[in-house]
Amino acid sequence: MRRLILAAMVAGTASQAPAAELDLMVGFRSVMAAAIRDEGYNCPDVKRVVHTGPDRFGTVLKVTCGPLGQDEAWEDKPLRVTAYLEGDFTAKPWRSPRRERLRTEPSRAPGVHGRPGGCDG
Repeated sequence: MRRLILAAMVAGTASQAPAAELDLMVGFRSVMAAAIRDEGYNCPDVKRVVHTGPDRFGTVLKVTCGPLGQDEAWEDKPLRVTAYLEGDFTAKPWRSPRRERLRTEPSRAPGVHGRPGGCDG
C-alpha cells in the first residue's frame, strides 16, 4: 500500500521542472521515510526532497533525512531514490552526477607528454 501511495505522489511531481525542491506534506514525508527504512537505510523523517528529473528507469529524487521532530537534516548523507511507475522504488547513497560520470566513463586524462594515452614523439 505504501508503495502505491509513494508512486502516486511521485507521479504527480514528475511534471515539475528538473531540480525542483518539493513542498513536503506530512503524509508524503512519513510514507517516503517508511519506504526508505524498508530499503535498509536510517531515515526517521524526510526533511528535503529535490526532484532531479527522470533517468532511464524512473523518476529520481534526492532525499535528505533527519531526526523526527527536529529541524536538523543530515545534509552530508543524502539518498538517491528512484521511483518507478509500477510502484516500486530503490534507494541508495547519493553520488553527484559528476562523480557518477567519472566512475562510468573511460579516462580522458592526457598521457605522459600531453596526448591522451601516449607520448609525443
